[in-house]
Amino acid sequence: MPMELIAIKTRKIVAGDDVASVLMRASSSPSIGSGSAQHDTHSILLPNDILVISSKAVATAEGRIIDLSKSTVSAEAKKYAAAAQLSEEFCQAVLEETAFRSGKVVGSCPGALLTELQPWLRASSTLANARSAQHDTPQSASA
Repeated sequence: MPMELIAIKTRKIVAGDDVASVLMRASSSPSIGSGSAQHDTHSILLPNDILVISSKAVATAEGRIIDLSKSTVSAEAKKYAAAAQLSEEFCQAVLEETAFRSGKVVGSCPGALLTELQPWLRASSTLANARSAQHDTPQSASA
């Protein structure tokens, strides 16, 4: 059976939102989806569907937005900023998120710090920028 990807367009997610409720309301809209016959009128979510949600939407709903302009930059963040060609403030946010998730920075490349995290799993996960993302404005990032 072929896989079909269907975008669910929602209103802008803000801090405090219940992401599941926002998605359920949005998925009931008849104007959403690719127009396939099985998704035309009712909820576009069907049994056994897999729902993928961006970490940016979840971080925003959780209120995990960092005002980078209020960041106190460490010497370590300055070192990584130079190596990765990223802002010092963003590197500081990545270091703080890495520490929050019991992780460590294991390397860098232009545009990213390679982090190893041990969130709530027994095994560690290796991710770019500790799952942190810079947003539309240079003053904010989500963790």
